[in-house]
Amino acid sequence: MDEDYYYNPEKTTYTFEERTGDPDTFSSGIGRIVLNFSHLESQLDTGIIQCLELDEERGRIITSELSFKNKVHLLSSLIKYLTPKWRFNTGDDDQLECWDKIVKQCFRSEEKRNQIMHSEWSGPYLRDMKANRVKYTAKAKKGLQKHIEPINSGDLLDIADYIIMVSVFVEEYFFVAESNNAVK
Repeated sequence: MDEDYYYNPEKTTYTFEERTGDPDTFSSGIGRIVLNFSHLESQLDTGIIQCLELDEERGRIITSELSFKNKVHLLSSLIKYLTPKWRFNTGDDDQLECWDKIVKQCFRSEEKRNQIMHSEWSGPYLRDMKANRVKYTAKAKKGLQKHIEPINSGDLLDIADYIIMVSVFVEEYFFVAESNNAVK
């Protein structure tokens, strides 16, 4: 049986630059959004596994099929359950208030990522490092609507930076300054 060459990129002998030309900041900005969101999702997985006190393999069995939204909800429920017994890294601030702020930032990160990933793009983004983000909606009340928003590579990096910042907030929430702070 012949292999489908186009679905087996390991067989190509061309470099990235030969296939696409020089890297551009617009495409790199989108790539950073993807990578940073993946890191955020990984931090949620780590938090869930830590709260459940599971080894990584068992924890990944639980988290691997969860949507981002369900990971945030599960981790929030675990934190609310554990807060009377555990001390999370919030300094003198209320642990649940701090977590609620992080939750809002997680959902904002998902919203911004989805806006970028689930849009159409028009314009010479490879040449001018900007494009129009085009999104269609079709709701019962207004019918078909076309939304156009100009985006440049700096805008994309702002989104990527926001997402990685939220990822760091999630990670730091679970830092324990002294081992006895996490005594259950």
